[in-house]
Amino acid sequence: MVFHQKAFYAYKKGRNNPEITTTIKLSFNKVGRVQTKIAFKNTGKYAFGNFVGLSNHDLSLNKDNQEIRDNRGKPIGNYVKLRALGNQRGMYMQSGDNQVRTTYYLNRENGPAGWAGRSSSKSYIATKGFMHNPGLLELIGSSSERYYPWKIGKDDHTWSLLGGTKPTKFFNDDIPGYRSPYVAEKLYNAFSDHWDKGDLERKEVGARLGVKENDYTWDAGLTMRTSPRDLLTGQTIKLEYESQIDVKGTTFNPVFELDLHGTSDNPQVISDKELQDSKGKLPITGTWYDFDSTDVTMYYSIDSEDPEDDQILFNRSQSQNDAFNGKLNDITKVSLPLKGLDPGMHTIRFYMIDKEGHRSQMQEHVLKISKPVTNEPQIDVTSPGATSKNPYKVYGESIDIKGTWSDKDSKKIKSISYQINNHDEKIIRENIPNPTLGKQNIGDIDGLDIACCNNFDKNKIVFKIVDEEGLVGTDSFYFQHVPGGLTLSAPEEIDFGTLAVSPTGGTPVKPTIKEGNIVLGDYRQQDAPPISVSLKMDKFYKEEEHHDDQGGGDDSLANIDVPDKKDSKIEIPKEALVHDVYWKDKLINSDELIIGQSAQKTGPQWEYKTNLTEDVLKNLKIRFRSGENGASSGKYVSHWTWQTVDSVQ
Repeated sequence: MVFHQKAFYAYKKGRNNPEITTTIKLSFNKVGRVQTKIAFKNTGKYAFGNFVGLSNHDLSLNKDNQEIRDNRGKPIGNYVKLRALGNQRGMYMQSGDNQVRTTYYLNRENGPAGWAGRSSSKSYIATKGFMHNPGLLELIGSSSERYYPWKIGKDDHTWSLLGGTKPTKFFNDDIPGYRSPYVAEKLYNAFSDHWDKGDLERKEVGARLGVKENDYTWDAGLTMRTSPRDLLTGQTIKLEYESQIDVKGTTFNPVFELDLHGTSDNPQVISDKELQDSKGKLPITGTWYDFDSTDVTMYYSIDSEDPEDDQILFNRSQSQNDAFNGKLNDITKVSLPLKGLDPGMHTIRFYMIDKEGHRSQMQEHVLKISKPVTNEPQIDVTSPGATSKNPYKVYGESIDIKGTWSDKDSKKIKSISYQINNHDEKIIRENIPNPTLGKQNIGDIDGLDIACCNNFDKNKIVFKIVDEEGLVGTDSFYFQHVPGGLTLSAPEEIDFGTLAVSPTGGTPVKPTIKEGNIVLGDYRQQDAPPISVSLKMDKFYKEEEHHDDQGGGDDSLANIDVPDKKDSKIEIPKEALVHDVYWKDKLINSDELIIGQSAQKTGPQWEYKTNLTEDVLKNLKIRFRSGENGASSGKYVSHWTWQTVDSVQ
């Protein structure tokens, strides 16, 4: 899913209009969890100062496509207690009858810098953040209000004039719980400011988030944020997390989560010194649960998929009551021996079996043991993982590189550089201090440019480090483009100028394009057939006036989602122009027009680009006509759809 947003609906001369494009990708990982990756990219002309990317979720526990209910038919999947996985792992929620559990794993490579298991709100009305109404002379009617995700929790009951207490307008006694989007007093329904970490640092496994165990609940939600940073044009901030749903009666196998997330593209790096300091052992921490068994055994293997190489890591037990409730059990005081492993990449595989013989999903952890530090400088690419026999598969014109470097005796590194194939060597850094002699130093390159390798060949990058004595260390990284699909970009605006129209029409006019091009990118395999680009035009409707500031943004009394009332609005027909489309001076009778075609991919290039801008400017003309009663003055806008279609051979 791709969402394109800008600060103002319309561009206006002299006013900055920053733009952000949010891409959300969902996929399943190896253990069956849903993996969500979000990218916030600055696709405009202006930088964002102190940018924070947010992701919010209105949570509910569902079964059979509806909110779960108890044996009396009462919904019990929304106002539920939110609990910590502990050790900054994330959170989970479980229905009161233990039928359904949803878990969010948030401690991933690009996990949120802050997250809060509180409430949420409709994004289309959460527009103000913070508002202050000065009233009359800052004295009468002065008020301040914060809005989601910065809204402050309210009190649940107040004293009644008739004696006792009564619920406030922020609380519903029938649930009982706080009305959405409110949470308990002294909490925020997400964060207090851009730097608030929310519930991220909760370390107790199974502890309730935000309040005490028996305090009231609220309309469950989860909000995540990225770290505040300036986002320059073309830069991207990433956010990712995983989720899993367990339904009692269908989930019999044990489930575990270890605090080890190394992959072949992003392994855990362990230096030789760290291995010595830990006495050759890898600490193991995490959690496990099993809804139907009291005894489990964890197995592991190193660099082997042969069951005969599996070894027992530990045994654990729980009570029958803990199993019934799906208690989250902590894994502590466990270590795995690494002695005897050579420097390089190693894969550790884990799985758990309960006493009934039910087996968990296999989880893998990849680690890389660095070579011992020497007087000669060393440089080591740790991510992505690649070898000459198995080069890194890339689809794009850049690669994010991570690595380490070290030198045992030089206090300064003269330079670190790289060279792609036989192209010119490029310096990354020069005159680098090395204050921690003999220790590994971490470095990275965001978006290393590989546009020079427009091919499907195996390509080689040699990274080089030179110390102040002139000693040299190198490491090689291999990558290869893989065939992909097609990309199609078009200008956001195409203008036909200011015209006088009549029912009989006038002379057909050509378009003008102030910014952007119509470009077809072809990344398919060699010998792929040509592809065509079609254009479909909607009617030219008169544009309604849009104001920069619409609505108050106050969600203070948003209680429940109320469906729109039928027939509550009367649709007024929009004013439109009649238009005739000409291509190469010939009238087009169809509502869809083929405007160009790519070349056939006969060469070895990975990327073929076809620019169709000049074809459109040269060959497209439109004649505009009004209705019989004429047309009122204003701006008329048509929505155009560009798409790729198979070419007729």
